[in-house]
Amino acid sequence: MSVTTLYPGFVGVSAFTTEICRPSSVGDELRFRGVNIVDLVGIRPYDDVWRLLVDDYFGAGPLAEITDEEVMAELDAAGTPRIALQRMILRLGTMRAMQPAPGADPDALRDDLAVLTMAYAVGLGALLARRSGRPPHAGGDGDAEAGVAARLVRAWRGDVDARVVGVVDSVLSTVAEHGTSASTFTARVVASTGADAAACVTAGLCAIGGPRHGGATRGVTALLRDLAADPTQAPAYVGRLLDDGRRLPGMGHRVYRERDPRVPILRGLAEAVDAPLIPVAEAYQRSAEEELVRRKGSGRRLPANPDLWLPVVLDGIGVPDEFMDAFLAGARIGGWSAHIVEQVAGGGPLLRPDDLYVGRTG
Repeated sequence: MSVTTLYPGFVGVSAFTTEICRPSSVGDELRFRGVNIVDLVGIRPYDDVWRLLVDDYFGAGPLAEITDEEVMAELDAAGTPRIALQRMILRLGTMRAMQPAPGADPDALRDDLAVLTMAYAVGLGALLARRSGRPPHAGGDGDAEAGVAARLVRAWRGDVDARVVGVVDSVLSTVAEHGTSASTFTARVVASTGADAAACVTAGLCAIGGPRHGGATRGVTALLRDLAADPTQAPAYVGRLLDDGRRLPGMGHRVYRERDPRVPILRGLAEAVDAPLIPVAEAYQRSAEEELVRRKGSGRRLPANPDLWLPVVLDGIGVPDEFMDAFLAGARIGGWSAHIVEQVAGGGPLLRPDDLYVGRTG
């Protein structure tokens, strides 16, 4: 009789091998295919980061060919931005007749994922424009050659402000990939079933929206708004959260013990745009760190994570609160794409963990 070992949350379990990403608690660093993100962000555009993750080389030219008009024909604004973009991705998969992974040419699967990455960015920009009361920009000279960040900003603002494009590009690259997160694992599970690119990406989008994953940015944004009127209330705010046994939004990570390497990058971007929420985030982070030391001792560290500083950066360039998780999801499509391709190309088994039945036997 075989014995099933229970690993709650799959902690300590490796379901597959990967060459894509290595978050490391040793030195608190993050590498994409061996390249430290500090050597990518602000140096290489997001399109190149996408190619590095998916193709293992930088390449050249536009990431994908899809017109703004084609994207907007499949986009509606019902529901939250992320939900609206989920529907758009599925519709594009149908309209483009994306093939199930086992029957698709590997290059075609990769190209489908590139199209969805670009389409999501354009759709996100279009929804931002509508939220601002402006019609989204569609088409224009140079759009076909523009990168992901530039097309997002053009659809949103109607022009390509180099400063805003640079910030958006750096944000996308910083949070493009982070190993086998819940959404990445979900995308790989769906890829292992043989589903098409649109289904795999949609699965990732569904998973990332939860409040214990990318949806945590919504909680952080609400927290920052609560404290904005008086940041000196941060210690009391943190104390109440801990007294109630609640998590501290934007603080802590399973991998990193001392410092999340993405946080200094995002904080630097916030400073570059003179983001108004910087003092609020600083007060909250400082209060959280000090209160944990007071309660748990000097050995207890809970570093800030990107959920705290991503909303600060995006708010600094005028992104409304309800778009925070949609922005993170758009960036993470790059990482999902790499994992989907790796899962399919590797020809591995269906990802189906065992369970440990503890119910009645009769």
